[in-house]
Amino acid sequence: MRNQPEIIEEKITLPSEDEIPIWLTVWRPKADHPLPLVVLLPGTKGFTRWGSFPYICERIAQTGKVVVGVDYSCSGVVDFGSDITRIDLVEKDSPLREVGDIKLSLDALCKPDWADKVNLSDVTLLGHSRGSGVAILITENDKRISRLILWAAVSRFNRYTSEQIEKWKESGHHNVPNTRTGQDYFLGRRFLDEILSFSESKLKDTLRFFARPVLIIYGDKDTSVPTTESEELFVTVGPHLGKIVVIEGGDHTFGAKHPWAGTTPQLEEAISSTIEWLNQTK
Repeated sequence: MRNQPEIIEEKITLPSEDEIPIWLTVWRPKADHPLPLVVLLPGTKGFTRWGSFPYICERIAQTGKVVVGVDYSCSGVVDFGSDITRIDLVEKDSPLREVGDIKLSLDALCKPDWADKVNLSDVTLLGHSRGSGVAILITENDKRISRLILWAAVSRFNRYTSEQIEKWKESGHHNVPNTRTGQDYFLGRRFLDEILSFSESKLKDTLRFFARPVLIIYGDKDTSVPTTESEELFVTVGPHLGKIVVIEGGDHTFGAKHPWAGTTPQLEEAISSTIEWLNQTK
């Protein structure tokens, strides 16, 4: 087996739109030339050091990529932590705020001190769950994106009943409890206003005009997001630019847990399919 390259891990802190820090973790192999960039966008209650994400990032970096994991400014994670500790920040989060955080992150990687490390003409966004929806939104106004990888994707942000929305309007927030920790996570008014401003077909319409390669991967045992949403996105992209991979027995995280308890056959298939597609897609 060929020796794996040494992976360098670096940490970057950036100010967001209102100076709340964005926390970036970079995994990259040593190289004497700029490398393609892959940016990981976690979903709801996700973060860079959730379960399998560091393993996924390092595996992709070993194939000659710079991989950046983003902890959004209002993800609730601070100081590159391994859990959500600032519940108060979560209520300020929203899809467009996360879009802004990613734009600021890409802007930072455009600076001269990264010019010899990152090839910004080759940028892939890898979104998981709600992060896939954010990845799609980013392509609407950021032409730096070369391709998308959507894991366990959502095809819409508004996933709430009319009763939930009415209560949300009245109280100003909506509770999304974390069954793992027992914490209550509240989404705020900004989140609600944004998702109500999007049309039902917003993500599909945006993806239709992206017109660049898209890989969609989902598990056939996903009970968190209906698998039909990934299928809808694939129909939108079409077979010319799109590829879809269904992981047999895979759930929403392909069997991965937090804290990290090791890989699974389903996760390995998702990673291998991702790496193979990245190496084949220009």
